Amino acid sequence: MRTAISNSIVGALLALCLLPPSLPAQTVAGQLSGLVTDPSGAAIAGASIVVTDIERNVNLRSSSNESGFFLVSPLPPGRYRLRAEKAGFRAHLIELIPIATQQKAEVSIPLQIGAVSESVTVSTSAISIDTTSATLSGVVENKRIIDLPLNGRNVYGLAALTPGVFGFRPAGGNGGVGEGFESIGRFTVNGGRDSSNAIMMDGVPVTMNSNTANMNANSAVPSVEGVEEFRIQTNAYSAEYGRSGGGVLTIATKSGTNTLHGSAFEFLRNSKMDANGWFSNASGARLATFQRNEFGASSGGPLVIPKVYDGRNKTFWFAVYEGRRQRSASTRFFTLPTDEQMVGDFSKTLTAAGALRNIYDPFSTTPDPARPGQFLRTIFPGNRIPPSRIDPVAANVLKFYGPRPNLPGQVNTNQNNFFFQGKAPTDVDRGTTKIDHNFNDSQRIFFRYTIFQNQNSQPELWPGPGCPDGGC
Repeated sequence: MRTAISNSIVGALLALCLLPPSLPAQTVAGQLSGLVTDPSGAAIAGASIVVTDIERNVNLRSSSNESGFFLVSPLPPGRYRLRAEKAGFRAHLIELIPIATQQKAEVSIPLQIGAVSESVTVSTSAISIDTTSATLSGVVENKRIIDLPLNGRNVYGLAALTPGVFGFRPAGGNGGVGEGFESIGRFTVNGGRDSSNAIMMDGVPVTMNSNTANMNANSAVPSVEGVEEFRIQTNAYSAEYGRSGGGVLTIATKSGTNTLHGSAFEFLRNSKMDANGWFSNASGARLATFQRNEFGASSGGPLVIPKVYDGRNKTFWFAVYEGRRQRSASTRFFTLPTDEQMVGDFSKTLTAAGALRNIYDPFSTTPDPARPGQFLRTIFPGNRIPPSRIDPVAANVLKFYGPRPNLPGQVNTNQNNFFFQGKAPTDVDRGTTKIDHNFNDSQRIFFRYTIFQNQNSQPELWPGPGCPDGGC
């Protein structure tokens, strides 16, 4: 039987970035602010501020107010260059300013007297600690997302790198990075319930109620190759996240740049180097097989259609696909009737204490004269059902009743006397397509379509018709 565990599409996410000067709520973008001053420390009003996205050559503009303060937003995660100009002063250039997800960065711009044609260049700027918010959070940047080993390639597993975040470890897990996040990405923040976490992609919630213990399940698990970085807020976050009682994890998906980039990957894991499990050893079963094949590719760049459209510095695309084909061992214990029980002999059918389980003749039922309303029945002789009392149809059906016990089972009861080992297939497909377009310095738009499909098939644990316990 093949069932879809999660088949959620986060599609048609059309974000019109007609944004005001302030940073909007629940977005992945950051901002850059600071003061423009002269050599005496006095504020300079009307200074022109141009912040350039180095990877895409897209400009955002602002100017300092009467207090010398300026603010540039929104700034998607990335690397930026800043240029400040004012008549009568040398231009001030900062070649590299890294902006992380939701970061509120501050820089100081001390202008020196001189001609605008002259300039003062700073190779990089030290970003000060955010003093505008009391939020406790941590950022997992792209290098760690790509380079760290991640069991199951689920980016939510990297949330455990932030202090106060704890991931669930599945039975038999080895505690590696990402262990416990492999399927759904469950984690707790500062002791809160995992079902109260908020997870957002590009500022849009991607959690849903799965109707399983009121659990918030993820409707989208992006590919590692498709995530730029993410921030997890663990305490004292602002009121815009008021629906969350746990942590807030915000993912920034990748966008294309002015340079065409691509990657292809293949990860293979199998049981050749694994040790046999304890229960398999105890049952005399061989080492269970395990194969996992993870593969995919990503690509992105400017949208260029020869002789039709040149989207460099303006329109960008990015696409990624990742698939997983996994076959893992699944084991079960069943309780099957013994050879004696199959022919109606229950003379050795005992309770856990060793007492005989009596088999009564249903046609011998008579009222109990000593106890009104009660009845008496007669035990079959020797606790065996006579062959003549077994229905021929039932006798024929028993011929097709699966395999025979392969274990002694528990003492007296013979329970769990059959052990079976099979493969459980898991097929996962996930991908993201994203288009970014810049109308001008203040107006942007992006479209993102994300698919996450996880299909599990139960192994054929019972090699006969039907199920001994109704559960397979």
